Amino acid sequence: MQTLEQQPVNNNFKVLNWNLEFFGAPKYGPTDNDLQITNVTRVLNSTHADLMALQEVSSDDAFKSLIQSMPGYSGRCSNRYSYSFDPSGDFPPQKVCFAYNTSTVKVIREKILFSKYFDDNPSDIFSSGRLPYLLEVETMGHRLKLRQHPCKVGLRRQCAKPANN
Repeated sequence: MQTLEQQPVNNNFKVLNWNLEFFGAPKYGPTDNDLQITNVTRVLNSTHADLMALQEVSSDDAFKSLIQSMPGYSGRCSNRYSYSFDPSGDFPPQKVCFAYNTSTVKVIREKILFSKYFDDNPSDIFSSGRLPYLLEVETMGHRLKLRQHPCKVGLRRQCAKPANN
């Protein structure tokens, strides 16, 4: 049986989705931040995923440490997170983020969805302000649009169809 570190790498484009549950918020999640970052880094590095959709990132510093511990990867997080409309509260942010392999993924654009509707009355919308986050990337000659919802990722491949199909 292969361990995580021994999983073979192939030419497929791998997308990973993981809810990290209060990543970097010891009051609500794991109490040892350094151990949490180490363990998450180990698991993510072992997957060899090209693109990783991560939910409930509660600390920008923890996310930065995570990305720095993953050679060849970069990352982006939405600035619309749980209760971002109420910065005076003590509830930690729960951001939606992407980490991606810079040798296989080129970011075309990013966009926070539904912000127009949310800004009118933030307490009336779902997910406490953690709005869906779109990341459009190009990889392996194809353009992909990824919509990061608070609990899932939607993936849609955008390619031209051959004229004879």
